[in-house]
Amino acid sequence: ANSIFDIDRQFCAMVDGGGKDSCQGDSGGPIHQWLGDHWEQVGIVSFGQQCAHANNPGIYTRLSFYHDWIQSVIQTKTNQTTTSSTLEPTSNTAGQTTIAFDAIQVYLFLFYVLIQRVDE
Repeated sequence: ANSIFDIDRQFCAMVDGGGKDSCQGDSGGPIHQWLGDHWEQVGIVSFGQQCAHANNPGIYTRLSFYHDWIQSVIQTKTNQTTTSSTLEPTSNTAGQTTIAFDAIQVYLFLFYVLIQRVDE
């Protein structure tokens, strides 16, 4: 059987018994995991066979595999910017602000990549 699944770059996710899943039109969207005390985006919806069927997981791109690459591209684009801004928390939520800011960076980066591919 031919397989395009790569465990380093992808992972499967589903709910036991089915009933919850990504579906057509969700590709590119996030999947989050509760990590101790916060939600963290761990993947991007890639593809699947059927929506929310038992024993038929969705396939997601594993963000941790691309972390260094994403950071390098963000850094390159940040260095090319002529203006800068500082995000300062208004209360004692520095950790939450950092997590939110990191998530925003990933979404903006993915949007940038999408726009670049559309222009090609």
